[in-house]
Amino acid sequence: MSIPKLRVTYTRDEILKTLNKIFLEKSPVLVWQNNGNQRDKKYTFITAISTKDNKFELTSLDTDYQFEFDRNLTFYIRGNEQSILFKDEKVELNVNKLKISIPSEVRMFEKRGASRTNLSDPDLPYIYSQLLQGKKEKNARSFTFQIIDISQTGLAVRVSLKQQHLFYPNDFLLVKTLGNYTFEDSILCKIIYLKKQYFPDDLDGQPSLRMGINFESQISLKILDQVFEKSGISI
Repeated sequence: MSIPKLRVTYTRDEILKTLNKIFLEKSPVLVWQNNGNQRDKKYTFITAISTKDNKFELTSLDTDYQFEFDRNLTFYIRGNEQSILFKDEKVELNVNKLKISIPSEVRMFEKRGASRTNLSDPDLPYIYSQLLQGKKEKNARSFTFQIIDISQTGLAVRVSLKQQHLFYPNDFLLVKTLGNYTFEDSILCKIIYLKKQYFPDDLDGQPSLRMGINFESQISLKILDQVFEKSGISI
């Protein structure tokens, strides 16, 4: 598997742009601490950014969750966008919110290898993914979901609230198709998060669910290009 290279950036505009994109797309941010032989971690999302205070605020993806981090240990923060990664030793820790200093130095994947493509634009045709529950295709239950965004490392799909009891973080799935592209051997992946999100065509004010999925093995840019080409999308 080809692993995208990490680079270090000190450019404030690039760092702010990346954090702002994470905030606007409500994509997950992983926070963790190394506590002896144990790693305490939690998925969060950005709820506010203040350039004046040079801070941004994180809240747990789980409703009513209370953080159990140790304020005396270093916090490590990683976002999906460019896999931005940095640490902070002076986090403001409240019961259900974290206030993080906007970093002056971060590590990111190289742009070409980790970029995500947003497919929820109303001007683009909807494309779908066929997913199978579990690690094996035999007798697996099949579902088809609209793809919200996609990259070499994973995708986000739209799930109805009626189906939320069927999927949980850390469950395994198999990706059979991406748009009109069918894999010879299904791709193993894992559910990272589920959270409510409103879409323009949600009826009666009821939201859908956004389900984030990571591929166990990164797919190639060639395959990604074929997914778009076969699905009639010009990116």
